[in-house]
Amino acid sequence: MNGFFALLARVLRDPVGVVETTDDPVVLQQRIPHLLAMAAGGAALFGVVVGSYRGGLQVPYAAIKMPLLLWVPVMLTLPATRALWAATGEEVSWRRTSVAGLVAMARMGVLAAAAGPALWLVYSVQPDYHFSVLLLAASLVVVGLPGLTVLMRALPRRGIRTVVAGVASLV
Repeated sequence: MNGFFALLARVLRDPVGVVETTDDPVVLQQRIPHLLAMAAGGAALFGVVVGSYRGGLQVPYAAIKMPLLLWVPVMLTLPATRALWAATGEEVSWRRTSVAGLVAMARMGVLAAAAGPALWLVYSVQPDYHFSVLLLAASLVVVGLPGLTVLMRALPRRGIRTVVAGVASLV
């Protein structure tokens, strides 16, 4: 378990360093379950908080849906990001792109779990539905931007990197 928490600290403090050190297939094989657990567990905890607004069956449903809400956009943008880099003449390996996406998802999951108590506090005063939806969207942007920065910083460092990240975000 010590390896899990050491990796968790590295994902938060130096996510690009985690991407850089996963060129070894054995290290990557050891890290993938931990990164997936961080992403799924953090997003599920955030989903529990979101589901608590309505209560009842929405709590487990939101806990199941929230990892998908955080993962699907990343999974859709990874091929687009790689294709955009290929269009600029820069070759980015599938392994690096996939590991960067996985580390980004893990970071988003951990940050979502950390944002959960603040969201729960606001939900405890029973805000109206429209405000709660806007607050949820804002929370997702706040936890999603650090994940996007991981992808931006882990991929090639040419000047077009920001344009590629912007276009991939629109996808």
